[in-house]
Amino acid sequence: MEEKIDALKKVKDGVDVEAVKKAYEDLNQTVQKIGQAMYQASSAGQATSDQGQGGTAEGQASGEKKEGPVEAEYEEVKK
Repeated sequence: MEEKIDALKKVKDGVDVEAVKKAYEDLNQTVQKIGQAMYQASSAGQATSDQGQGGTAEGQASGEKKEGPVEAEYEEVKK
């Protein structure tokens, strides 16, 4: 990724618009690949975590609820 950033920095102030577009697209593709890999790793880690807690990925997909914190609103009443 650093190579792609350096390549973009080299051409960003130039007059060749096509070179800037190509360097930008190359960087964008690299960032997307990294994001995809991170998402897949996160998904795999989440499935492993769910199974380790007695749940299954299939159970989660079918609507089975895990117990845990519940977000709610409340109002504090002063006496």
